[in-house]
Amino acid sequence: MSAQTRNYTGAAPSLSVTTSLNKKFDLNILATSKIELQEKTGKQLSYQPQTLEVYVQGLLTYSINQRWHFSGGYGFQRNNPFLGNWRNENRLVQQVIFSIPNKQWMIYHRLRFEERWFSYPEAATNFGTRARYQFGFVHQLHSGKAYWQISEEAYFIPSGKRNAFFSENWLYTGIAFALRHAGHIEIGIGYDSNITPSHNISNLALFQLGWSYMIKAHDKNMMHAVIRNRQF
Repeated sequence: MSAQTRNYTGAAPSLSVTTSLNKKFDLNILATSKIELQEKTGKQLSYQPQTLEVYVQGLLTYSINQRWHFSGGYGFQRNNPFLGNWRNENRLVQQVIFSIPNKQWMIYHRLRFEERWFSYPEAATNFGTRARYQFGFVHQLHSGKAYWQISEEAYFIPSGKRNAFFSENWLYTGIAFALRHAGHIEIGIGYDSNITPSHNISNLALFQLGWSYMIKAHDKNMMHAVIRNRQF
C-alpha cells in the first residue's frame, strides 16, 4: 500500500525568557505548543482540531565567542495532552552552534542531540535518541529594530522506536520586531513534514507567534536567544 499524504493547518505559540548570568553563560526557559486548527475527514476517519503537543525546556548556554556556543538542558513534552492516548517525554538536550556573524546578517549551523524517555497511559516505557541539524540565515532590518530569519532543520532517529530514520523536516521563515523595554515579538510560518506511525506523510503548516524577553545582556552583540534555542 502506498503512503498517503495528509495536509493540515495550525498555530504554534511560544514564550521565551532569557537571563544573562555573566559574559559567558546565559539561561533560557522556552515554552511552545502545536495546535491543529483544521478539521479533516477521509476514509471513515475524522481528524478534529486539537492541541498536538506542549513543550517546556530549560537550556544553559556557554558562549566561547560570537561564533561558538555550547548548550545543555532538559525538556518535557506531552503529545495529545488532552486525549486518552497521551505520550509524555522527558528529554536531555545537548547542542553546539557555529555562526558566521556580519554587521547586517548571520549564518548559523546548529547540531543538537537528544536522549528521550517516553511513557504512555497503557504501555511500557521506552528510550530513544534523536539528532537534529539546523541551518539558518538571519538578516537585521531597520538598524537592528527588526530581523528576518529563514531556517531548515532535519531530524534523525539513530536508536529506539521510530517511524523512519529520517523522521521529520522543518522549514521556517519569520520576522521579529523589537518592543521598547518589552523584548521581541516574532511572526512567522513553519512547514513541518513528518513520517507518521502508519508510515504516511503528515504536512502541517503552522502560523507561529512568539514573544521573547531578555532580562539582561552583558554583550549587546550576543546571539538572540530565540535563534539559539528555537524548538521548531
